[in-house]
Amino acid sequence: MKLKFLKLKFGIKLLFEKLFKKSKLYIESGTSVIPLKTLRRKTYQVGRGVDSSREIALNSLELSRVHATVEKHRLDYFLIDNFSKNGTFLNGERLAPGIPYILIHNDNIEMGDVCIKYVRE
Repeated sequence: MKLKFLKLKFGIKLLFEKLFKKSKLYIESGTSVIPLKTLRRKTYQVGRGVDSSREIALNSLELSRVHATVEKHRLDYFLIDNFSKNGTFLNGERLAPGIPYILIHNDNIEMGDVCIKYVRE
């Protein structure tokens, strides 16, 4: 069995690290990049005024209370604009509200005056 061979050759931990890469969000502020969140759960609400462990709270008056959602489907994360007033931008293009867009390594997410980088390590 091929999986058993991989298990013996690389070890279980290394195999899981190869298959399930970590996804992270970083805030970009000028020339600095600040870690925001390591994505481990299935769903995150992003906005101002959200404050539980499943949420990503950002301090900006240009954001809606629940501005966008980051959801995991299988091995990929998707970004969904929640009909926000100022919109959500992915790599400079405005997202249509309610439609999921796949996130790819080094994508830039803009919400109001906040810039977030999606990284898959």
